[in-house]
Amino acid sequence: MNQREIKGKQIAEKPDQITRINETHYRVNSQSRNKQHDVISTEFGWSCSCEDHRFRNTCCKHIHTVEISNRIRKEVRQNVVISPIDNKYCIYCQSTNTLKRGIRKNKTHSV
Repeated sequence: MNQREIKGKQIAEKPDQITRINETHYRVNSQSRNKQHDVISTEFGWSCSCEDHRFRNTCCKHIHTVEISNRIRKEVRQNVVISPIDNKYCIYCQSTNTLKRGIRKNKTHSV
């Protein structure tokens, strides 16, 4: 791993550093300044608005951050299975005589 990849991983590990605008547009917070950089997917690859990418034309730490984020998202999609909820039966007593009133209350809060 080079320095840009290491710094990209550090950014990706911090919470709330990446904002996904859509499938091809991301906004990544800067590590050193109070600024955000736009990372956009084009037909030629990733493009970033930071100086490192614009002047050196290299894969900057912000692009590495987005790539790491996309890999994590792909792994989560593959490993998380959301099964449909069967609401014919009560989940507690398995009775078919259920009333759907929307909110169930317990000792601490509404569910």
